[in-house]
Amino acid sequence: MQLLSSPLVVLLLLIAVVVDAFSPTSLHSHAPHTPIKRPSENSWAGLRLQKRFQRSCEKLGWEQPTPVQSQAIPPISEKRDVWIEAPTGSGKTAAFALPILQKLASNEMDMFLESRSRRFVSVLVLSPTRELTIQTKDVFTKIHEASNMAQTERGKTELSIRAVYGGVSINPQLTSLQSGSDVLVATPGRLLDVVKNNGCDLSSVRFLVLDEADKMLSPGFVNEVEEVMSLLPAGCQKAVFSATFPFKVRPKVHKMLSEGYVKVGGEQAEGVEAGQGEEESPAPDIKHRALLVDEGKRTSLLKKLIEDSIYSRLLVFANTKYDCERIAKKLRTSGTVAVGLHGDLSQGARNQRLQDFKNREISVLVTTDVSARGIDVESLDAVVNFDLPRSPAEFMHRCGRTGRAGASGDAVSFVHAECSSHWDLIVKRNDLDVTVDEIEGFRNEQEWDALLDNATHLDSFGGIKSKTKKSKKDKLREAAAAEKKRTR
Repeated sequence: MQLLSSPLVVLLLLIAVVVDAFSPTSLHSHAPHTPIKRPSENSWAGLRLQKRFQRSCEKLGWEQPTPVQSQAIPPISEKRDVWIEAPTGSGKTAAFALPILQKLASNEMDMFLESRSRRFVSVLVLSPTRELTIQTKDVFTKIHEASNMAQTERGKTELSIRAVYGGVSINPQLTSLQSGSDVLVATPGRLLDVVKNNGCDLSSVRFLVLDEADKMLSPGFVNEVEEVMSLLPAGCQKAVFSATFPFKVRPKVHKMLSEGYVKVGGEQAEGVEAGQGEEESPAPDIKHRALLVDEGKRTSLLKKLIEDSIYSRLLVFANTKYDCERIAKKLRTSGTVAVGLHGDLSQGARNQRLQDFKNREISVLVTTDVSARGIDVESLDAVVNFDLPRSPAEFMHRCGRTGRAGASGDAVSFVHAECSSHWDLIVKRNDLDVTVDEIEGFRNEQEWDALLDNATHLDSFGGIKSKTKKSKKDKLREAAAAEKKRTR
């Protein structure tokens, strides 16, 4: 008792009580000695999404975030620029749509409301194709509607989510933009037409998303994208997304992002912060199969795959608009419900054919690369590369139309003698595990030998074949023989 009454001991006890009272554990605990229950990081609550958006995810059947969503949503919410490289079908669209909608719902983008024009744009999403533009706009709309956002703090009953793209009249689009857009999804060419017609004010943009960024920063798009970016205000938050980033575009991405950006997936640049997460996005479950075939027998081989009922629904890629219609017509003569999809069609026809394919009213859609990026077709059995794409990166985007969101799928590539060297390049660049096979009656071995043993000539992609590359024939023979032996 005498010890406890000592002034020094009493002072020490008081200090201990005060320190304990103001410790983080005491401040945040609900009861003495009760451990804090933190939400799992692999949950929507763990990503600090508002309840309304957690409910949106539940309604849409998204039970938990994918790896890319777990890594991308926190830095976007913290107003950091992000560079996201993740496989096709990994949930990249929701990875930027969810935090953006939460920012809009929380009024985070209204800090400059007084200086904003009537034709304002708060969030701008740039996409390379009309189909992807429409699909991205639909994802934003579905999340927004499922969140039951009846009212925001500024009194609006709903957010304005709009899309502008070519192939249709610009006048209705200009009219829809007069009252402003919280989210505007656009192809860059049509967006610049809208700006020239005083249809929207890009100086009000607070957040830019560059979807399929490798395509957007390649020749054919980069000049338009740079013109759009020159119209944006300084300090605009940016996010770039794609499944592939070829070496040539990486410096452009690095240059456009602000200092301290976060990189998720792919190779990490020196001095750049890596996204935090328990795991990387898994590669899509796609089985790659190469069928050796004579160039002139590819349509017959495609018919056989369909007739044998190996696949109930196919997305077939050809390199020209003419071939799309030609192949589809030949399939229809044999009783297959097939149509072509390409840039010569009106936008209405393109939308209708894609929707009919999604609704299973069409069993085979023969398309150019307008459908190679971002298009989401639920439970697509397989992709067929009737023609090989010119770019190894584009090959991965094509094949990524199947095996999406955890499902499995097949990617079948027709390989004829004249494109065999290009096929080797695609396999090497993408580090593919490929089953090489052939179906009897569709390859003339003597003709292949003559082509592969021929004097130096150009293949169909401009690559040079030499007499010294005689091993090409041997490699193809050995791969086919090994596969047959394995499956006996």
